[in-house]
Amino acid sequence: MNNNDSIKILSGMEAVRKRPEFFINSTDTHGLHFLIKVLINKSIEAIYAGFSKKIIVTLHDDGSASVCNPDYVKIVGKHKTDKFNLEEILTILPYNQHESAPAIVNALSEWLIVTINYEGITYQQKFKSGGKPDGVLQKVNFSKSTGISIRFKPDETIFSSTSFDFEVLSKMLQETAFLLKGTSIQLIDKRTEVTEAFFYEEGLRNFVEYINNEKEVLHPAVSLKGEYENFQVEIVFQFTDTISGNILSYVNNVRMSESSLSEKVLDSTLLNSFNDYARKFNFLKVKDENIEISDIRNTLTIVQSIQVLRQYLVFDHQSKDFIVPEEVNRAVENIMVTNLVCFLSENPEVSSLLMKKMIKSRKEKTL
Repeated sequence: MNNNDSIKILSGMEAVRKRPEFFINSTDTHGLHFLIKVLINKSIEAIYAGFSKKIIVTLHDDGSASVCNPDYVKIVGKHKTDKFNLEEILTILPYNQHESAPAIVNALSEWLIVTINYEGITYQQKFKSGGKPDGVLQKVNFSKSTGISIRFKPDETIFSSTSFDFEVLSKMLQETAFLLKGTSIQLIDKRTEVTEAFFYEEGLRNFVEYINNEKEVLHPAVSLKGEYENFQVEIVFQFTDTISGNILSYVNNVRMSESSLSEKVLDSTLLNSFNDYARKFNFLKVKDENIEISDIRNTLTIVQSIQVLRQYLVFDHQSKDFIVPEEVNRAVENIMVTNLVCFLSENPEVSSLLMKKMIKSRKEKTL
């Protein structure tokens, strides 16, 4: 099948404008910044496909914003409807409304311009009034560079505010950079001439170290990673001497809530692994009660990132979480158990320190 023919038309843009909350959760500042998140997520797809390792987000003087993949080459092909592929991507909604659909951004914009540098030519197409094409795709210049940029101005009739907050975007992009090891992400604010750049060579390890920056850590951050039944899992953890635990879970770079099943599986695996180790090496005697999850979590910083093929995921609009299939939970459990046992066995001094702290925490609760 031709890739250009794999796009299927489901719904019109008017559906997004009539019920924007269904697609972006709200029309307040959270929903406004979610538009950039949608385009960032699309950029992430290009990064995972190996097309690009850089994202540039720019806030312009006129109230518009742009997201650019400087190295990404998007083929300017034709879809089976005889429209250019670019127009289809920017005017057609996905089956799963949580997918990264530029069409959602287009529908909620006063205007949108997409610019592509491809094979020495700069192509451009404009849209207006909620995604209506303003002319056809045009060759506007010659260029030695490659890349794709989408610039849009949010529709003031949809959003309660259309002013982008630099700090909100800075935090969002820094989090994204932590999750995308080795990817350069830049935020440029032309309104104030302020620029920030994020690049983390060790990804999640840097994330955990950043969270624990002002805490007294008990050991270097530990990375557990592996692939199980085609699911990629990376878990980084570090214990500190501070009663301030953090557990962050991501599925396909989307933050999960604390009540999500992926975190419950993580809790269960931590609990079983540490109790088994404590029993095996006599930190806990037969008569002693087990360590509880709060004894583990209260000084633990842990970040887990799971990459799941799209066909396995369903998005629950009520909870705003992915419904993670059981296979993914087995992957987390398998990789966590295998690697955590190795870490504890290979680092007896650290393991002993952790066991004593957890048991002390449990005993203090019974006093």
